[in-house]
Amino acid sequence: LEVAFLHAPLTAGLTGLDLVVANPPYLPERDRGTAPPELGFEPDTALFAGREGLDVARPLAKEALRALRPGAGLVLGALAVGLIGFSRLYLGVHYLSDVLNGYLVGGLWALAGAHWLVETGKSSDV
Repeated sequence: LEVAFLHAPLTAGLTGLDLVVANPPYLPERDRGTAPPELGFEPDTALFAGREGLDVARPLAKEALRALRPGAGLVLGALAVGLIGFSRLYLGVHYLSDVLNGYLVGGLWALAGAHWLVETGKSSDV
């Protein structure tokens, strides 16, 4: 398994990637004065991302769609979710119906969120 770490703006225009891992800032600017004190050690650029908190996530989502090989991110994401669900069953902390319903609800939220990010990105200047 070949792994390369790249410190660059978003995906740096790369293509053919198997996985993109990012932890973009996600808080809206309006939360700057009310953020929990535990976040005080983080630099502002790691926390705050514009009016809605999506000024980095939107362009990252667009670039990741172009940078990833077809199905790569989705397959890896689905694999991680599947393994987590299996672990909950294996450990006996959830019933099968709980895990299956969680997959369904999570999948619907993921589809809605991806659609929303793409659609709101079309109308913005990012």
